[in-house]
Amino acid sequence: MLGFDHSKWRRATSHSAKRALATAALIAVGLNAGSAIGAASAADMAVKAFAADPSYNWTGWYAGLNAGGDWGTANSSMSADLVGGNFFGNDCQGPASECTVNVEDVARAGRQRFSTSGFTGGFQGGYNWQSRNMLLGVEADFEYFRSVGSGSNSVPLISGVPAASVANISTSTDWLFTLRSRAGLVQNNWLFYATGGLAVTQLRAAWNWRETAFGSTENASTSSPRFGWTVGGGVETMLPQNWILGVEYLYINIPGVSVHTNPILPDAGPPAESFNHDVDLQTNLVCVRVSKKL
Repeated sequence: MLGFDHSKWRRATSHSAKRALATAALIAVGLNAGSAIGAASAADMAVKAFAADPSYNWTGWYAGLNAGGDWGTANSSMSADLVGGNFFGNDCQGPASECTVNVEDVARAGRQRFSTSGFTGGFQGGYNWQSRNMLLGVEADFEYFRSVGSGSNSVPLISGVPAASVANISTSTDWLFTLRSRAGLVQNNWLFYATGGLAVTQLRAAWNWRETAFGSTENASTSSPRFGWTVGGGVETMLPQNWILGVEYLYINIPGVSVHTNPILPDAGPPAESFNHDVDLQTNLVCVRVSKKL
């Protein structure tokens, strides 16, 4: 019988295992090095892709035109004083009142929220300052800003008398001025920015109230410049010869205008109590912009 040398088999097996371990270690080192190089290359590519292209320089003055539309809401309120007149008297308030027409009837009819909409278009201009891929700037614009809306509300009298308290309200604007800061991110010939600042407009409003129990009426109107605020953002792209095309969205909040008047009584008696009116405006504006870097 042939003898089997166990010691030689163990030595051969040990050498094979060592060679396999060494080979595996070299493969692991190679894979790790390749992964590290690949990750570094991917990160470098991402940084290069996001870095600002020096051939597009946004720093400088610019001016241009814009056109778009707006949509929003107006919130109106009305109230009547209980002193200084002879129509309501001191007891004409609350559901327990025995008066035919109640101050609550005025407030309920005048408490309205209605939609506004219109067209906008005008001029914008400003200055941008770019550092690497960051941009800061300031911009002013003046627009034709037509935002119009109206509401009507008729409520039954609290007293239960078969009559109503009716209020009709309308609002409108004609122009808008904003002065805003801009902060954005530049990627080659693209700019993504946020903006916010001052918004000013001339807010006009008119009210008409009547009650059908006695036929009393009241009319009021006002027009006043209002200083509000705006916030929004936009996207712009720089075209050849320093032309800039963009789209912008603004949310605009305009505080209310107020006015005080007295109703006209059907019997032409002494003046009635003062009526108080208030309405504000919140609107959204989207426009397309074309500018030229100067």
